[in-house]
Amino acid sequence: MSRTPGPVISGSSQQGALLVVPPDATPDAARAAMAQAVRADNISDAEQILIDTGSGRGPVR
Repeated sequence: MSRTPGPVISGSSQQGALLVVPPDATPDAARAAMAQAVRADNISDAEQILIDTGSGRGPVR
């Protein structure tokens, strides 16, 4: 099943994104992905973060 990533909306109607690091990512790559995701100046989507950090290839389509 293919799904297009969408925003995550909290109970207070604030939007955010969910980054899921693949279980086979190395600990260093997972830390790098999480560090990039929380940066205030980050403009990359989750798929690009995974690619940039070597954490995975992004979602399977």
